[in-house]
Amino acid sequence: MNQTELCTYTTQLQVTAYNFFVQGKPREDISIKWHGDETQNEIDFVNITIAQAYAWLASWKGSSNELLPAQSFGDMVYQACMTKKEL
Repeated sequence: MNQTELCTYTTQLQVTAYNFFVQGKPREDISIKWHGDETQNEIDFVNITIAQAYAWLASWKGSSNELLPAQSFGDMVYQACMTKKEL
């Protein structure tokens, strides 16, 4: 997977987490439907990426009156990934 594909996938996962977060759904209540052919690395990547999004969003919410719009959050995630920087 090249950097663009990786960052697109990472952004999709984190924006999905964002949508669950704003609905008030706890991370542990997110059910992931696996196809059955995923490697352990793929499973770990998805779980870690979603957990990182939840942690970042909780931190942001704790220090701000409102969350970023989903589009802005996704743009920020993508740019951070493409420049290989952390949020």
